Amino acid sequence: MIRNIILGTALMASTAAMAEVRYYSEYKNDFVLRDFDYQDNTMRNNLRFGAQGEIFYVELGPTEWDDTIGASYEVGYKWRPVENWEFKGKAEGYQFDNFEGNVGSKLETEVRYYFN
Repeated sequence: MIRNIILGTALMASTAAMAEVRYYSEYKNDFVLRDFDYQDNTMRNNLRFGAQGEIFYVELGPTEWDDTIGASYEVGYKWRPVENWEFKGKAEGYQFDNFEGNVGSKLETEVRYYFN
């Protein structure tokens, strides 16, 4: 977890070189539905602090899952090269010390075309 905090702090500091950086805080709740009897479903709460540039952003903060506290991060981009096209992507992860279970990371990519 310490490695992720150091990496996230370095990434946030590197955003200072970007033009028009906006800093923010964000609360995010994930509720994962695995089955319909609600026995294997999980909920995760994140409080993240972030920096948003013109295209790239980075977030870092604490996370809570089943009464266990850890760290979470997200790094991504949002880019509109022309009026009707939008590209978005992110890498998101979380880590809990001394905890083995269904934790990890994900990559997400979106390509969107607007019909207007």
